[in-house]
Amino acid sequence: MSNLYPKGDRRAIMILSTIVVIGITAIVLFGVKSPANDKDKVQTDSQPTANATTSPARSSDDGNQRQQDFYSGSNDSNDPAAGHQKAESIRFDPNTVDSTTLIRNGLRPYQAHAFLRYRAAGAVFRKPIDIARLNCLEDEDIDHLLPLIDIDKKYSERRTKYPIGASYEASSKSSQGETYQHNSSLPLGEEGEKPRQSKFTTLTPVDLNTADTTLLKRIPGIGSYTANKIVKARTQLGGYHSAQQLLALTNLSSDLLEWFVIDPTNLRHINLNTSTFNQLRQHPHIGYDHARDLARYIRLYGKIKDEQQLRSTNIFSDDELQLLLPYVEY
Repeated sequence: MSNLYPKGDRRAIMILSTIVVIGITAIVLFGVKSPANDKDKVQTDSQPTANATTSPARSSDDGNQRQQDFYSGSNDSNDPAAGHQKAESIRFDPNTVDSTTLIRNGLRPYQAHAFLRYRAAGAVFRKPIDIARLNCLEDEDIDHLLPLIDIDKKYSERRTKYPIGASYEASSKSSQGETYQHNSSLPLGEEGEKPRQSKFTTLTPVDLNTADTTLLKRIPGIGSYTANKIVKARTQLGGYHSAQQLLALTNLSSDLLEWFVIDPTNLRHINLNTSTFNQLRQHPHIGYDHARDLARYIRLYGKIKDEQQLRSTNIFSDDELQLLLPYVEY
C-alpha cells in the first residue's frame, strides 16, 4: 500500500476505515435490539385495550376503581377538599391540643396553624362552642369537632380576653351534656360578618332528592362542603335511591340517615338502548369503557331487553350492577 498511495492518502484511508468499523459496531450493539424493544413497546401499549375487551376481571377492577374515585371525589379537580385527610374522631382540649391532633381530626394544615396562632395570642377556650370564633373553621369542621372537645376545669373557669358573645345560644346536646345552637339572628365574629345558618333542633325529615344546600346545612353534622358534595353527586347520578349511598359518598355518621326521606319518583333513569354514547359514559356507574362495550354489544346482538340479558353480557361485575340497576331502564 505504501507504494500505491501517498502518505497523506494512506492516513485518510485509515481514518475512514476506523469510522466504518465504529459504525458497524454501533449497529450491531444498538440496532439489533431495536426491533425487539419496539415489539415490546407495541405489546405494552396494546395490552390495556386487549384487557378492556377480553378480560371481565380487569374490566371489573377498573369499574370498581371508578366507583371508588366517584364516591371519594379523588378525580374531582375542583374539589375544595382534594387531598384533605379523612377526619378521625380523637378527643382533645382546644387549650392544649397540638397541630397533629387537629389535622388528624380533619383540619387542613393552614387551619391547624391558625388555630394555634389564635391560642398563642391569648385566647382561652372555656366552652366547646368557643371554637366557632375561629374564622378559619367551616361549619362542617365545627360540627365534627364539637362532640370531641373535653375542656379541663382550670380552663373552663379561667377568664379570657376574648369573651364569647351572644352569637350562640343553648339548644342541641353535645356529648358533654352542654347545649348549643347557631343563632342566625345574631352575627358571628366581627360586626357585619354573615351569620351562620341555624340548625334544626328536632328531627325533621328532609327529601334527599329535592333538598338544596341551604336546607341540607340545617341538619346538625352537615356543613357547606358536605352539602355541596351531596347535591353535586345527586346531579351526576340522577338522584339517590337510598340514603345509604351517603355513607360511601361522605364521612357522615350513620346516625344522620334518619333525617332523610326519598321520593322514588324523583329518580332519573338512563335507557341503555336509546341513550347516546356521551350520556352513557358520563354516568358515574357506567363510564367510558362500559359505554363502549355496551354500544358494541347492542350493535352486534341488538337491544338489551331486561336485567337477565344485561347480566349475560358480562360487561358489568355483580358489584357494579348492584349500584347501576336502580338507574337503568331498557
